[in-house]
Amino acid sequence: MADSLPDIDLPANTWVDLYDASGIAVGTKVNIHNKGASRITIAVSAVEPISTELGAYLAPVGSGAPSIPLQNDDGDSGLWAYSQSGGSVNIEVA
Repeated sequence: MADSLPDIDLPANTWVDLYDASGIAVGTKVNIHNKGASRITIAVSAVEPISTELGAYLAPVGSGAPSIPLQNDDGDSGLWAYSQSGGSVNIEVA
């Protein structure tokens, strides 16, 4: 299992570039864990997404959903996270 990095804060209603925030090289396959109580939207894009309806969703902690990380694909052009009410994620190299 890879070492995880410090949690990445997600301000409310703001897309956050996960590669930039973590210092992990763009295109690296990672596991993304939702650390908060709000739903997180994850999108693959080279530039900041303009819609919050893109991507996959990470269920909130304690929602009854299994605590399974989301894993992106190796070689993705960019990786972004969004939370309507704010939250945090933790990522680790897969």
